[in-house]
Amino acid sequence: MIRLLFYVATLIVAGGICAQPPKSQELMESDAHQRRDLSLPHSRIVLNFFDFKSTNSACVYGTAANLPLHAAWLSTEKNDTSPKANSRFSRAVPELLMLYRASATGMVAAVKDPEGSLAQTYSTTWAPHALGFVGRYANGSEVQGQEFLADEETLVRQMRFTGQTSSFVVTGRFQGAAEVKGKRLLVRNGAIRYAIELDAPGTFELISPPAGFRPLTCRGVSEAAWGGLASGRKPIEGAWWSFKIDPYSYPRGCVNVVVKFAESEESDAELLSHVHGFAEARVLDAILAKRTERWDRLLQVIPEPDTTDLLKTVNPKGVTAEGIRQAYYKAWVFTIQNVIPADKKCYPYPQLAAGKPSLWDEGEKRAPFSAAWESFLGTQFYAFIDPKTAVESFKGLMSLVDQEGMLGGESLPSRKAQTAMILYRLTGDRDLLKETYPALCRYMEWRMKISHWVYGNFKPNPLWKDAEFVFSAIIDMEHLADVATLIGKPEEAKLWQDKRAAFYKESQKWFWKTPTTPPVQNWCGSGPVPNQQDHAAWVTTAFYMDGMLQGDYLKSTLAKFDKCYNTDANFAGFGMPKYPDMSYTVYGLLKQGYPERARGLMEACIRDIVRAGAPFAEQYVGDNFRADGVRPSLFGSSMIIDFTMLMNGYKYDRGTPTVALTYTQDSGVAGLLIRGKRVDLKCADGKVLFGEKGKMKPVNAKIGHVVEMVGTSSAESR
Repeated sequence: MIRLLFYVATLIVAGGICAQPPKSQELMESDAHQRRDLSLPHSRIVLNFFDFKSTNSACVYGTAANLPLHAAWLSTEKNDTSPKANSRFSRAVPELLMLYRASATGMVAAVKDPEGSLAQTYSTTWAPHALGFVGRYANGSEVQGQEFLADEETLVRQMRFTGQTSSFVVTGRFQGAAEVKGKRLLVRNGAIRYAIELDAPGTFELISPPAGFRPLTCRGVSEAAWGGLASGRKPIEGAWWSFKIDPYSYPRGCVNVVVKFAESEESDAELLSHVHGFAEARVLDAILAKRTERWDRLLQVIPEPDTTDLLKTVNPKGVTAEGIRQAYYKAWVFTIQNVIPADKKCYPYPQLAAGKPSLWDEGEKRAPFSAAWESFLGTQFYAFIDPKTAVESFKGLMSLVDQEGMLGGESLPSRKAQTAMILYRLTGDRDLLKETYPALCRYMEWRMKISHWVYGNFKPNPLWKDAEFVFSAIIDMEHLADVATLIGKPEEAKLWQDKRAAFYKESQKWFWKTPTTPPVQNWCGSGPVPNQQDHAAWVTTAFYMDGMLQGDYLKSTLAKFDKCYNTDANFAGFGMPKYPDMSYTVYGLLKQGYPERARGLMEACIRDIVRAGAPFAEQYVGDNFRADGVRPSLFGSSMIIDFTMLMNGYKYDRGTPTVALTYTQDSGVAGLLIRGKRVDLKCADGKVLFGEKGKMKPVNAKIGHVVEMVGTSSAESR
C-alpha cells in the first residue's frame, strides 16, 4: 500500500493532471459482459482469473449463487511438479471465499440444501478499485459487499447483512495443508501461502466433504470452481474450511474477511501478524476510500484524448463516443494492473504480463508471464505512465536472450528493437540502448534464420518462413540500425540496413509467386504455401516496410487488402484481427498514402471491440466477433489505446512524437509523458500545435501526412 501511494504521488507531481478524466466509479460495469478481474500494479494477486478456453463471458465463468471469490498468486515457479504440469491453474485458488446461509447441522448440510443456503438472486459489479456484489435469500436475508486489494499482497471482502435475521457460513476450498492458528487460518500449498482472518467471533473448522456432496454444474457452482471445465482438468473437490457467523448480532451487521498472501521470503509469523493487523485495525473503509482515490489519480495521468467521437467514416452500429471513452480508460486500467513485481530469487525485473487474469505463463521460464509480443507492446504503452518500470521490464526480457539469439518460451514476431527506440525517445536513456544492443543483435541474427512461430511441437526450421515474422523483422531491423547509430556504431548501422534490404529481397521469392500475385503467408522451402485460413492482415503488415514495398509488389499487396476490406463487416472484413498486425497495416497504409483506408480500418476495429463489450482479447472471431485466444490480453487493450490516440492525431510507434491527421475534426492528446515533461497535441481550427502548456509551437501537418514533431517542444525526442 505504501509503495503504491508513493508511486502514484510521484506520477502526479512529476507529470501534472490531464483534463476531465473519469473517476474510477464512473467506469463501473454491471451487465452480463462485465469484467470480473482485479489487480494492482506490482502485485502478484489477481482476483477472478479466467480460463481463455471457455466460451463464456468472464461474468458467467466466475459468478454463482454461492457468491464465490477466486484468486491466483502469480509466483514465478510453477506450483505443480507433475510431469505434465498444468502450471497455469496450479497458481489458482478457485473458490477462495464462498458464502452460504447456515444450516443448523453445519457447512456440509448447508451446501446440500441449495434452495435454503444459496442466494435466490444475486448481482455483481466491477470497477478498477473494487468488485461489488448483492445476494438475496429465500428467507428475506440480504448481503451487500465488495472486494478490493488493501495492498499488493492483501485482499479484503467486506459484507453487510440486512433483512431477515439468519446465520451464515463463510467458507472456502484449499489445496495443500491448512492449520488453524488461533483466530487465523494458515494455508500452505507449495509456492502459495496465505492466511485468513475474519473480524467476527468464532473459529475455523477444517472439513473433508463426502464425495459428490454437490453437483458439478448448478447455479451454486461456477465454471471457475474447477479452474475451468474447458481446461480439461479433472474436478477434485479437495478440502474445505468453514467459519460460522451471526452477522445480525454484530455492529451494523458487518463482517470483514482479510486474506494475505506471502512472498517466499516472508515467514509464517510475519504473514499471520500482517493479516491480523488488517483484521483488527477496523480502518478498512478508509483503506478502500484511499484505494479509490489512488485509481482516480492514476486515471488523471493517462494520456487524455480530446475526442472519442471517432466513428466518422463507418456505420457505428450503436457504438457511441461514451462507449469508446469507457473502453479507452478501461484499456489503460488493464495495462496498468498488468505489472508483476520483480522476483528477488528468480528474476529481478518487473514484468508486463500478457494478461494477469488469463494466467498465461508460456514465456521464458524465468519470466513466464511475459509474452514475446504482448509484453513488449505493453511495455511501450506503460512508458507513458511509469517509464522507469517500463525500462526495467525491457532490460529484463532482453537479458533472457541466449547466446544463440533465442528468447525462450513461445517465439513470436519481433517488436524488440522498436521497443528499445520508443523507450529511448520517451526517456532519453541512451545507456538502455548500449546495454541491450548486443542482445538485440543476437536475436535479430537468429530471427533471420528462424522466421516462424516456435511453440510446442513447432520446432525451429530454417526452411519454413512466415510473412508475419519476416515482415516484422524487416521493420524491426530499421529500428536496430537506428539503435546502432545512436550508440556510435555507424558501420554496424549500415550493415543492418544492408541486411534488411537483402532479407526483403529474399522475402519476395518466399511470399510472392510473381510481383503481381498477391502475397501469401507461408513458404516451405520449395515455394509459397497458400494459407488456408487466409489471414490477410498477417501479411499486409508488409505495407510498413519503409522504403521497401514498391511497384507491383505494393500493388499486389494492396489488392490482397482490398479483397477483404469492407467497413460494414466485422473488423473491416479481416479474420483473426490481432493488434500487432492491424497496427502495422494501419501505419503502412498511412506511410503509403492511403489515409482513408487506414482510418476505416481503425474505426471498424474500435467499433467492434466496443460493441462486443470491450473484452481485451488476443483476437476476435465469428459473426458475433467473439473474443478468442488468450484473454484478457494486452492485444485488445493496446488496439483501443493506440487507435484512439492515432485518430486523435498522435502516432506513437516510433517514439518520436508524430502527428498523423486522418479526418477533419478537432482532436488531440493531452498529458503525454515525454522525457519527464507533460506535453500536449492540439489539432483545432485547421492548426496543429504541440508542446508543453504555454510553450506550444505550430506544426505544419495536413490530412494524410505523417509528420515528426522534432524541435517543436522542450520535450523533443531527438
